[in-house]
Amino acid sequence: MISDNQIGACWVRTTNEDGDIDDSAHFFSISLCKPHHENGVGTAQMPAMLEELGSQRFERKSLSVQKENPAVRLYKRLGFEIIGDGTDESEWLMLKDLSKYR
Repeated sequence: MISDNQIGACWVRTTNEDGDIDDSAHFFSISLCKPHHENGVGTAQMPAMLEELGSQRFERKSLSVQKENPAVRLYKRLGFEIIGDGTDESEWLMLKDLSKYR
Protein backbone atom coordinates (compact mmCIF):
# COMPACT_ATOMS: atom_id res chain seq x y z
CA MET A 1 0.00 0.00 0.00
CA ILE A 2 1.26 3.46 -0.89
CA SER A 3 0.96 6.24 1.68
CA ASP A 4 -0.12 9.78 0.81
CA ASN A 5 3.46 11.08 1.00
CA GLN A 6 5.09 8.26 -0.97
CA ILE A 7 5.92 9.14 -4.57
CA GLY A 8 7.90 6.14 -5.79
CA ALA A 9 10.74 3.73 -5.24
CA CYS A 10 14.15 2.83 -6.62
CA TRP A 11 15.81 -0.57 -6.16
CA VAL A 12 18.41 -3.01 -7.45
CA ARG A 13 18.04 -6.76 -7.83
CA THR A 14 21.08 -8.94 -7.70
CA THR A 15 19.55 -12.16 -8.96
CA ASN A 16 19.94 -14.08 -12.19
CA GLU A 17 16.55 -13.09 -13.57
CA ASP A 18 15.26 -11.08 -16.55
CA GLY A 19 17.32 -7.94 -17.02
CA ASP A 20 20.53 -9.30 -15.49
CA ILE A 21 23.20 -9.52 -18.15
CA ASP A 22 26.01 -11.14 -16.15
CA ASP A 23 27.50 -11.04 -12.63
CA SER A 24 28.68 -7.45 -13.13
CA ALA A 25 25.38 -6.00 -14.40
CA HIS A 26 22.35 -6.48 -12.20
CA PHE A 27 18.88 -5.11 -12.74
CA PHE A 28 18.08 -1.50 -11.76
CA SER A 29 14.47 -0.34 -11.31
CA ILE A 30 12.64 2.87 -10.60
CA SER A 31 8.91 3.37 -10.33
CA LEU A 32 7.01 6.58 -9.65
CA CYS A 33 3.35 7.09 -8.85
CA LYS A 34 1.57 8.48 -11.90
CA PRO A 35 1.07 12.06 -10.61
CA HIS A 36 4.88 12.36 -10.36
CA HIS A 37 5.73 11.20 -13.88
CA GLU A 38 7.66 13.71 -15.99
CA ASN A 39 8.14 16.30 -13.24
CA GLY A 40 11.85 15.75 -12.54
CA VAL A 41 11.64 13.31 -9.63
CA GLY A 42 13.28 10.45 -11.55
CA THR A 43 15.92 12.80 -12.94
CA ALA A 44 16.79 13.83 -9.39
CA GLN A 45 16.57 10.35 -7.83
CA MET A 46 18.43 8.19 -10.34
CA PRO A 47 21.85 9.91 -10.36
CA ALA A 48 22.07 9.61 -6.57
CA MET A 49 21.22 5.91 -6.74
CA LEU A 50 23.72 5.29 -9.56
CA GLU A 51 26.44 7.10 -7.62
CA GLU A 52 25.72 4.98 -4.55
CA LEU A 53 25.86 1.78 -6.60
CA GLY A 54 29.13 2.81 -8.25
CA SER A 55 30.68 3.62 -4.89
CA GLN A 56 29.78 0.10 -3.74
CA ARG A 57 31.77 -1.38 -6.64
CA PHE A 58 28.87 -2.33 -8.88
CA GLU A 59 30.40 -2.26 -12.37
CA ARG A 60 27.31 -1.88 -14.53
CA LYS A 61 23.53 -1.67 -14.24
CA SER A 62 20.90 -2.87 -16.63
CA LEU A 63 17.21 -2.06 -16.94
CA SER A 64 14.35 -2.83 -19.25
CA VAL A 65 11.79 -0.29 -20.33
CA GLN A 66 8.80 -0.30 -22.65
CA LYS A 67 9.94 1.16 -25.97
CA GLU A 68 7.16 3.78 -26.00
CA ASN A 69 7.85 4.89 -22.39
CA PRO A 70 8.98 8.55 -22.27
CA ALA A 71 11.52 7.50 -19.58
CA VAL A 72 13.73 6.11 -22.38
CA ARG A 73 14.88 9.72 -22.94
CA LEU A 74 15.80 10.07 -19.26
CA TYR A 75 17.77 6.81 -19.26
CA LYS A 76 19.69 7.89 -22.36
CA ARG A 77 20.50 11.28 -20.77
CA LEU A 78 21.83 9.42 -17.74
CA GLY A 79 24.14 7.33 -19.93
CA PHE A 80 22.19 4.11 -20.37
CA GLU A 81 22.66 2.59 -23.83
CA ILE A 82 20.19 0.39 -25.67
CA ILE A 83 21.80 -3.02 -26.15
CA GLY A 84 18.82 -4.90 -27.58
CA ASP A 85 15.30 -6.05 -26.89
CA GLY A 86 14.20 -6.85 -23.33
CA THR A 87 12.10 -9.89 -22.51
CA ASP A 88 10.15 -9.30 -25.76
CA GLU A 89 10.00 -6.91 -28.72
CA SER A 90 8.02 -4.31 -26.74
CA GLU A 91 10.94 -3.54 -24.39
CA TRP A 92 14.46 -2.18 -24.64
CA LEU A 93 17.26 -3.67 -22.56
CA MET A 94 19.58 -0.84 -21.53
CA LEU A 95 23.00 -0.85 -19.85
CA LYS A 96 25.08 1.77 -17.99
CA ASP A 97 28.77 1.64 -17.05
CA LEU A 98 29.24 2.81 -13.43
CA SER A 99 33.05 3.13 -13.48
CA LYS A 100 32.96 6.95 -13.33
CA TYR A 101 31.36 6.74 -9.87
CA ARG A 102 34.28 4.81 -8.30
